[in-house]
Amino acid sequence: MPSIALSVITGIVGVSASAGTTLAQPPLPAPEPALPAPQASAAVESAAAHAGVSSSAFALVVAILAAMMIIILIGADILRPASFTRRKPVLVAQGDPAFLFILALMVYASSALGAAFAYELLPAPKDLSMLTIKARALVSLGGYALAVPAALVATLMVTRRRLTDLCSWKDVALGAGLLVVSAPIVMAVASLASWAHQLASGSPPDPIAHTSLEAILRHRDNAWGYAVIAAAVFGAPLVEEVIYRQLVQTAAIRAINRPWIAVVLAAAGFALVHRLGGSVPWHALAPLFALGLAFGIAYARTGRLAIPIIAHMLFNAGNVAAALWFH
Repeated sequence: MPSIALSVITGIVGVSASAGTTLAQPPLPAPEPALPAPQASAAVESAAAHAGVSSSAFALVVAILAAMMIIILIGADILRPASFTRRKPVLVAQGDPAFLFILALMVYASSALGAAFAYELLPAPKDLSMLTIKARALVSLGGYALAVPAALVATLMVTRRRLTDLCSWKDVALGAGLLVVSAPIVMAVASLASWAHQLASGSPPDPIAHTSLEAILRHRDNAWGYAVIAAAVFGAPLVEEVIYRQLVQTAAIRAINRPWIAVVLAAAGFALVHRLGGSVPWHALAPLFALGLAFGIAYARTGRLAIPIIAHMLFNAGNVAAALWFH
């Protein structure tokens, strides 16, 4: 079975890498993925600067908060290396690894197919650099028009529960709590990544580290910009958490029986897929990876997919709000 799962993983990686570049020419913009942390981090730093707090003092506070959160999580037996040995992950999704990986591939492919169909319906010119905000919104909405139903069907298939049983007000509160706990760590990682970028390139990175944010800012007074925001805030978190946490992470745990490794692999895939089509710069991958780890650990501990979905939605909404407020 591990060999079958490995073959399917390889297939997913290959199809995922080619979906954005060979499905249509020029390459399609993938449906809006998670928005990386540099924007929110830069916004909070900017607010601190307006309050008279220096950037170095801000970085120190974030680092201290991140260290405190990590110590608390270790003390709570959440981040200790053997914690999954003492408390097994909650595996709600049913099915063998190959089946779960194939479902993940189908959900991912549905977003590409929906986006491709919407893209083909657009009038010329279709050069991505010339797409209007309306065209970007239609392509993104086209992708999620197929991907969201596919994700919901996949969830029903592997959990064998009603959708109303998969989310509660407690999940909403825990999702918000998850973001509060993980935010200092993600922001600290984002700051380190930005520092590494500046060290390597000699110039600070652009805090607007996502093509979707750039489009939203350029067309903030256009109604179609709100459609792009809706796709980023509501569509992406649901689809991505189904793919990477519910399906890929669970399949990896069942295939290799190493929960920590599975969580890391799913988080790495979650981060790397954002490089397809150049949606985010390389320095944004580090905070995305940290965010994926937080979501993966929360899902493995609780078995409640709604918790990382809510945290993901709030994270994306925070980035959009920060971009609009400070620019």
